Amino acid sequence: MPTARIPFFAKFILLLIFVSAQNVYGQTRNIDDYTDHYRQFHMSAAKINSGWTVLQCEENPVEGAEQTLQSLEKVAKKLPPSIRKTMLKGLELRYRHKYMEAVHTYESILTERPDYWPAQLERADALSYAKRYQDAVDAATLVLKMQPSNWYALTLRAYCFGVLKEYRKAISDSTKAISLRPDDSKGYRNRAQSEKFLNLSVQAAEDERKAQKIETLLLSRSLVASGKLTQALEQLNQYVSENPKEAVGYDHRAYLNLCLGKYNQVVEDCDTLIGLAPDLTPHACSIRAKAYDSLGQYQKAANDYTVAIDYCRTLTTLPPATKKKISPSLSTMSVFLPQYLKQRAYAYIHLKRFTEALEDCRQLISINKSESSYYSLRGEVYAASGQNHEAVQDYKIAMRLKPSKYLASQIEELDRELAHHKP
Repeated sequence: MPTARIPFFAKFILLLIFVSAQNVYGQTRNIDDYTDHYRQFHMSAAKINSGWTVLQCEENPVEGAEQTLQSLEKVAKKLPPSIRKTMLKGLELRYRHKYMEAVHTYESILTERPDYWPAQLERADALSYAKRYQDAVDAATLVLKMQPSNWYALTLRAYCFGVLKEYRKAISDSTKAISLRPDDSKGYRNRAQSEKFLNLSVQAAEDERKAQKIETLLLSRSLVASGKLTQALEQLNQYVSENPKEAVGYDHRAYLNLCLGKYNQVVEDCDTLIGLAPDLTPHACSIRAKAYDSLGQYQKAANDYTVAIDYCRTLTTLPPATKKKISPSLSTMSVFLPQYLKQRAYAYIHLKRFTEALEDCRQLISINKSESSYYSLRGEVYAASGQNHEAVQDYKIAMRLKPSKYLASQIEELDRELAHHKP
């Protein structure tokens, strides 16, 4: 789930974690409190993939409605302009807490387009906020007939089943939602609450533990997003101390330590990450290489960049079905191939391995012949190896693509040296 930059976001998540640790569905807390505190973030914000939270949408309903609909349009067909306008109105009403008005607005869309499941999904969500839980269940069921793997509809229906004291059904839906989104805490929280009422205390405790772990990572991400890196590191240190055998904690902490300039700690975390999850070695190497670079250990940096680069090339040969099974931290690495090649070339310059550096530059230019920085980099390689004439040629190409004072000064300086050594 994406995080966003809002002033009180971190405090809100802390409140969320505290509230969700209490007994709900009418034990020590009222169901209305559960709705207000827990679902406000964890339910509606789950749909918004554009970087907005439900709190931001409620602060700016018009723009929030547009952001939400753009997110929905990524997974559903785009609507004709007239119906799209109605959908935006419904979302805006929902963010203004006018839930039944929003419901009626969605129903006007469904009269014309009964197969448009996003409207039915939003109708179900609005009905749940209006405390029409059975109606919300019925609406979510209609969504699932069209979209059997819609994790949000399953999560929403599970929540409503719990409120309606249909605990077995809540557990069933939560389990399905978890299978679709194992890194989302809502499924575990919903299931745990129903398990408590069925006296499944061991299972409930385990689900709450899993939810707590996910929410600790979520809190660290929100703190990073709001620029509170030290506090985020404290959260990750806590996570690692409580879950020393879980790779994800070291993965997140290595990246954060890199941002904080704690390069030796980055190396330690990446070493541990590789030990716990050998399949993530290319990803770990891509992070550790940057730390080695900053520590001036250029041979180790070059070696790690090579592991990352080789894996990027392997990715291009894999069939799409295989790629879908790979961890996102690995499957997205190919996007960073130019960055890895560029950084390895710089490492090779420091090592005076100019032939290898020039080969990396050649590959970069073959990827994008219009990128000024690639010619500038090759110019640096040539200049470092004493091939000033070739360096000037590359700097001039880079200058034509993207003029800069730095390139102009480099060309001027090398021209002076060439003139000085001219026979």
